[in-house]
Amino acid sequence: MTKSAHISKLEGITVTQGQQIKSLEEKVMLLLEELRKKDIKKDSSNSSLPPSSDFFNKNKSLRTASELKSGGQKGHQGTTLERRSTPDKIIELKDSFCNICGQSLTNARFILKAKRQVIELPPIAPI
Repeated sequence: MTKSAHISKLEGITVTQGQQIKSLEEKVMLLLEELRKKDIKKDSSNSSLPPSSDFFNKNKSLRTASELKSGGQKGHQGTTLERRSTPDKIIELKDSFCNICGQSLTNARFILKAKRQVIELPPIAPI
């Protein structure tokens, strides 16, 4: 193939590529115009925006607002978990030596300052 034939072939390819580029640019402009017409609001569900940037609340409650403050109301009798009379395990927390001077406390008398009841659930194991 001669040099001039090669150049004319490349010019033909360049012309077709230019036409393709022009066609694709027109399609992109049409698509951008359609997007502008739809006016899609971007939020955290349809983009990479964080939820804190959402300006509207989709999940609006249908309940009417109450005049009462949140939490327990005056005069409401609360309940607490009752202590078991016979716990499974009793752990007495007594020091065997003084933290300051290091003296033995095995014969010392202790004063009960607090009682606690701890409910421990067994670890959850997959089946």
